[in-house]
Amino acid sequence: SEAGLLRDVLSILDDASGSGKLSPAALDEADLLRGDALAQMDQVDAAHAIYTRVMDRAVAEGDRAQEARVLYRVGLIHSRRGRSEEALEVQRRAITAFEEVDDEAGVGLCRLAVADILVDTEEQDLAVEELGRAHEAFTLVDDRHGVSRSCVKLASIMLDMENPDVARNYLEEAMDNLDSPDVPLLSWVHYYMGEADRMEDQWEGAVGNYERAIEMFQLTGDEHMAANACTYLGDAYQALGDTERAEIYYQRGLDMMVAQ
Repeated sequence: SEAGLLRDVLSILDDASGSGKLSPAALDEADLLRGDALAQMDQVDAAHAIYTRVMDRAVAEGDRAQEARVLYRVGLIHSRRGRSEEALEVQRRAITAFEEVDDEAGVGLCRLAVADILVDTEEQDLAVEELGRAHEAFTLVDDRHGVSRSCVKLASIMLDMENPDVARNYLEEAMDNLDSPDVPLLSWVHYYMGEADRMEDQWEGAVGNYERAIEMFQLTGDEHMAANACTYLGDAYQALGDTERAEIYYQRGLDMMVAQ
């Protein structure tokens, strides 16, 4: 399981950090990875404590690049805790630090995080502006994966604003910029494509996209989204007049939800 793998990684990193054999730079990298693993395991207090230690060393050494990397992670911790104002403030500081060291990819990551916060606080227009800046930052350094992530988030907002045509354009751009398979991101691309199809009554297209989304969500272990996609696939079959298949997917979605 993912949790078991994270525990194994954390054990290896703990051993490395406590070995006394790592250089200061390598120790910082190991600590950042330890913090990341703990954050993924929802042990946010422990992760924050590790990030704080790395931050203290970065500030003492005047290492703005490292400081920016830590600030970005601390901002994510605040977001996990539901502290939107603190998260925004820290991400803004991280953006400033990344800009000082000319790290546009880092700037883009922070702007994605800021956009997520703004979506959570229902400030969609500001989130769109922030995602546009993220898209620009990633484009400057030819970070095609970052461009794709920006496009998928923009598509999500466009769907919320009931603008499926614009959402579809962003999703097509996301697909065009994926130079290697990214199953988690592709699962969302197909899910949102299905949503755009559904909003425009393009039911055959919706069937194909929801089917691919279900398969990919299951590959990544996201049973909740797989269940949602099953329900919407049932709606698509219902709209096409295939009641039997609709019932199959409604039941499949229900079974997935119950099993969670």
